[in-house]
Amino acid sequence: MAFVPSGRAEDLKPLTSLRFIAAAMIVLMHCSLYYTWPWLKTPLLAKVPLLHGVSFFFVLSGFILTHVYGAQNVPYRRFLWLRFARLWPVHVVCLIVIPFVVPAGSVTFDGPGLFSQWVALAANITLTHALFPYLSFVFSWNGVSWSISTEMFFYALFPFLLAGLQRFWPYYLIGAAAAIGGFVGLAHWFQLAPLSRDVNAITIMSLDYANPLFRLFEFCLGMASYRAWRNRPAWLDNPAFATGAECAILAMLAIWFLGGFRAFQGFVAGDGTIDRWLEIAGSCWAFALAIVVMAKGNGLIGRILSLRLPVWLGEISFAVYMVHQILMKALSVVPAWHVEWIVLPAIVLAAAIAHHIVETPCRLALVRLPRWRTQRYR
Repeated sequence: MAFVPSGRAEDLKPLTSLRFIAAAMIVLMHCSLYYTWPWLKTPLLAKVPLLHGVSFFFVLSGFILTHVYGAQNVPYRRFLWLRFARLWPVHVVCLIVIPFVVPAGSVTFDGPGLFSQWVALAANITLTHALFPYLSFVFSWNGVSWSISTEMFFYALFPFLLAGLQRFWPYYLIGAAAAIGGFVGLAHWFQLAPLSRDVNAITIMSLDYANPLFRLFEFCLGMASYRAWRNRPAWLDNPAFATGAECAILAMLAIWFLGGFRAFQGFVAGDGTIDRWLEIAGSCWAFALAIVVMAKGNGLIGRILSLRLPVWLGEISFAVYMVHQILMKALSVVPAWHVEWIVLPAIVLAAAIAHHIVETPCRLALVRLPRWRTQRYR
């Protein structure tokens, strides 16, 4: 399968910058678990569903993949290799580093047979650990990496979704929404507990949280959002109107994250399907609107997001996401280091090193590898 060529994809710099904000949401969420900084406990921050930062990445992934690969003629296997090269280098280096920097006893879960840490490691290396309905797999080794395992499933499905996007995008969203309802129905049918102390037990969270089919709606929403962006009204490209639209979307996001989400969540409390999905991904619609409005960068806010510093922060955001929890565990051995001015700069520094020393050069090397092998054995 190949993609239909339509020219080189435009570089949407504001969206690169926004990735750092989403990564920062996850970092702050984990900071609230590891540290007792007073500002992390403020009522205002407590209202923000920081967990939804991952949802932003899924929506953005659907949007960007459609933008980039819909404009290229890339064979299916080559596409998968390019995406693997994007995710795997930092991921595997994190797996190598963890036993050396993380305190003994907190490296990962371990158990008998299937639940051995080495079986989980094999699943991590192959980026398949999100497919196992056990927290001992989902959050094994580098716990945040479940999301890139989920992403690999999206990548495998993406070319087939792209082929019918123009005609069938509403059915994609309906089908993905039905899958969410199916997971909730399974959990109800088997009377699964929301959580369990036993990480090898199947619970509601282990069944749906990282499962690619449960998260597929977010990815499909991103693809559908790209279609909306391509058909956007011409006035949205006018700098004055674009600035107004950007300000409006920021105001909407502020209202939603600083109280609107919790209020709506309370309003629908009791509906298992909606309530469960809201807790995990209830802000995906807001992210989709923000991406559509911000993508072009014609307004004042878009131009600020296109500056070199925010773009660079966005470029290292994947490394920020991948290394931050490992670094928090590594720093846990010295209580005196549990302060913001050490932890947060250390995360950015470690991410910058990982991005420039590991992620970028290794990705480029992997991208060239199939071509190099073809030339060598020709």
